[in-house]
Amino acid sequence: MKLSHPDFETRGKSYTQHNIKKSVPLWISLTLVIFILFIYQIKSGTALNEFQIRTLVNGGMALSLASVGLAIIIISGGFDASVGSIITVINVIAATTMTDQIHADIAICILLLILGTIIGAINGFLIAYAKIQSIIATLATNFVWFGVSLLLLAKPGGFIPHWFNLLLQGSYVKNIPNSAIWLLLLIISITFFRRTKFYRSIYAIGSDPEAAYRNGINVKLTRLKVYAVAGFLYALSGLFLSAQTTSGDPNIGIAFMLLGFSAVVIGGTPFGGGRGSLFSGITGAYILRLLDSVLISIGVTSYFNDIFQGSILLITVVIGSLIPKIKAKNQKANQQ
Repeated sequence: MKLSHPDFETRGKSYTQHNIKKSVPLWISLTLVIFILFIYQIKSGTALNEFQIRTLVNGGMALSLASVGLAIIIISGGFDASVGSIITVINVIAATTMTDQIHADIAICILLLILGTIIGAINGFLIAYAKIQSIIATLATNFVWFGVSLLLLAKPGGFIPHWFNLLLQGSYVKNIPNSAIWLLLLIISITFFRRTKFYRSIYAIGSDPEAAYRNGINVKLTRLKVYAVAGFLYALSGLFLSAQTTSGDPNIGIAFMLLGFSAVVIGGTPFGGGRGSLFSGITGAYILRLLDSVLISIGVTSYFNDIFQGSILLITVVIGSLIPKIKAKNQKANQQ
């Protein structure tokens, strides 16, 4: 059914692809990525070589996947505190079950992607059908899955086969890291996803759930599907993180909630729903990873990373909350 309700026409900027493509915050974040990359190259003293490119691309891939999942949820008007725990449980199960037998390991990876999707769907069911607030539901499941991870692996360890590390983090073609190919596939997938009715429905329920319902959108089912898709992306993130670390860690995903939300907001998707872009998860993730590299290159200890990331998130949220107020004030002044 075509979304033609007057409520959507007046608020069309929140979900139409035309306005999303012209998202100023997203273009700003892309410019920032290029600027930080330029600074990083200057500080490194040489042109980016294959090793540096691979390190940078590999370092942001897991966070990009998790952040795109969070972006979907934020655009739909939701919240997810369980991102870190889902990544962790996928990492722990992978590290404790993979055996270096390719066919068996591929089956395990498929099952883990299904598991992540199911966990996300459980979150969606609790929020959409059981009508539990998203922050409470996902915070509760966050503790559950971190507990499961500790039961499965009490301390860092486990095993990730070399072929899996090579597939996701290595390079089969000279000067082209495999992770760059995976990143390109992610961008292409988002591009095609933007053409679907489900994609438009995500913006619709984030903008105005009641108007979305009046236009024939099944709000509950759409919300459940949003969390299921996010769970799938978190599981992918967990697999990439496993390939990167080549081991399991029951605490590996703790930082991903702060990093994920920071990446989404810095990338140009504000809290509140109905606005932003899925690409914000990618641009924001690489802004944070590049900032880490720049800080290290100028001699700043890694202990300050959390301070920088938290400060950037706070500043971005404050600016994002002030801009609509300033626009509303200017419109009111013009009307007078």
